[in-house]
Amino acid sequence: MNSNKFLFLQLIWFISCTLLLILGTQRRSIQKYGFMEIEFEFYDKILFSFASIYALTTVLLS
Repeated sequence: MNSNKFLFLQLIWFISCTLLLILGTQRRSIQKYGFMEIEFEFYDKILFSFASIYALTTVLLS
């Protein structure tokens, strides 16, 4: 039960990090079409914090 919960959490973290990474790499095409006028450094900060939290939880829970 505990390992299943951990795998589920890991899957959620992986999906969110992947989505944020895709958002970060698509910033040029998003800016080209101009439908989002958001500071993309904000996404970089979110991605960095997600990645560090993911690394910390993986180390602590394993």
